[in-house]
Amino acid sequence: MGTYSNEKPSKLSKLSKPRKTRKAGWIMLTMLSLILSGVCGCSRAKIVQEGQMDEAVSSELEESKQTELEVEETDKDKTVTTGEEQTEETIASAETPEEKTTNTKDEVDQKEKTGETKESTGAKIPYSKLENCIYIWEDEEQKELLQGYVSLVNNEESKNYKYKNSDLVILEAKSSYPSIEDQNNGKLQKALEDENKRQKEKFEKQVAEALEWAESNVQGIDSTNQELNPIGPYTFDLSWQVIRNDDKMLTIVYSLYSYAGGAHPNLFKSVVSFRTDTGERIEVKSITDDAKTVKKIIVQELITFVEENKCEPYLFGNEVYKEVFEQWDTNWWVQNGILFVGFNTYDIAPYVAGPLVIPVSLSKIETYLNPYGKSLQE
Repeated sequence: MGTYSNEKPSKLSKLSKPRKTRKAGWIMLTMLSLILSGVCGCSRAKIVQEGQMDEAVSSELEESKQTELEVEETDKDKTVTTGEEQTEETIASAETPEEKTTNTKDEVDQKEKTGETKESTGAKIPYSKLENCIYIWEDEEQKELLQGYVSLVNNEESKNYKYKNSDLVILEAKSSYPSIEDQNNGKLQKALEDENKRQKEKFEKQVAEALEWAESNVQGIDSTNQELNPIGPYTFDLSWQVIRNDDKMLTIVYSLYSYAGGAHPNLFKSVVSFRTDTGERIEVKSITDDAKTVKKIIVQELITFVEENKCEPYLFGNEVYKEVFEQWDTNWWVQNGILFVGFNTYDIAPYVAGPLVIPVSLSKIETYLNPYGKSLQE
């Protein structure tokens, strides 16, 4: 090796060194560089690898935690959803007391409307109720009853009454009456004919009285064009309906609809029943041997019905309707083991109520019924 001095070598001196020596030095430097590079490379690779592993582990841990959180959130959502669904199902399946009350009321209203209302006897009441207390007397047409125990046919009559010698109609009258087509039940046929005659006489009397009023109300007639003040013709229409026709009883309801001026028309009903075997017109004494006691019992039952069903607000004062109840036997009939009592407009209630009916079970007077009366319980 050479001796070192403090003097810096010149370029010339560097270049003047032997070429082999420089080559050997370069080789040694190259080998040393390679050795150092390998060591550093391995270390660096190890460090990088370890770093990547750490990052991978950290990433896996993060993913695991995230997965656990997602599972927990999902479970919570399922729990909430399930709870909500169960709650909705519980609410849907449960009925509140108000809903039950409404449903019950709707069912009752529907039954009343379709004629399915029943009293304590369980028998069918073919009438709907007014304000859920008293029954409305409105008979449904039952054409099949025209061909019951006896066959009934309709007979119509009509006439228009004109003012003096003009073409102005001031009153229209129409009436119809039932007659028995069968010829093998003479007694019943004769009884019905007599009743029709009585109804016709009463109808014609009412028409005659109304005609006088109609003529007196016609004013301002013009003999040329016969124009009048607009009053319209009076109307009288008598019709009938059968509500029972079997081997025990034939029951006919006569209905008189009339309009003779005023605020509204009127409707008056009368009921007539006959024994189909004898033709006898049925009265209270026809079903009992103690008519006096039966009449009193029925009066009390009518009062009890009004009180129990809280009907007083819809009726005239209690002294008024109780007085009318005393005369109940003028309009009554029997159906399905029930004695029905009918009341015309203004009898016991204001006009808006219309004709009304109250049912009384025959069981209330069973002790006093005669054999025929008991047969009507069936």
